[in-house]
Amino acid sequence: MRVSGWQLVADPYEWLPPYGETAVSVLALGSDLRISIDYDSTDADRYRLMRKDILFSGVSCYHKELFPGPALLEIAYACDKFDAGLLIEFVPSELAEAVKNMSTASGLVQDVHHYRIAFLSENVKFDVLAKAVVIEDAYEPKA
Repeated sequence: MRVSGWQLVADPYEWLPPYGETAVSVLALGSDLRISIDYDSTDADRYRLMRKDILFSGVSCYHKELFPGPALLEIAYACDKFDAGLLIEFVPSELAEAVKNMSTASGLVQDVHHYRIAFLSENVKFDVLAKAVVIEDAYEPKA
């Protein structure tokens, strides 16, 4: 599969501390995928553990692998090098087009986007084929 370009969806380092996330957890429920990111507050007054969720809706599939590490998905990146810590969308993506064509052939017309994010402290990356993505403030988890 081939991708030839990308666009920025969000830069987690706008709210993450410079050293990155504290923990990353994943929950798949129905056709939704939630990636929860725990991180230390940058509030100088007191220490707090914070959480944001990246919510993918209409997920066709997702892939998680070590980063850096061997790639199990064979994707040829014809685009410039992308920054690993960003949430990006590959435009266009042959993988997203293949999933879109399969869903259309089965009578389910679905818009499919190919997203990727790598977490530099947790050393893991995700490729997600989904209809949409949003980032939400979750809560302050109990320690």
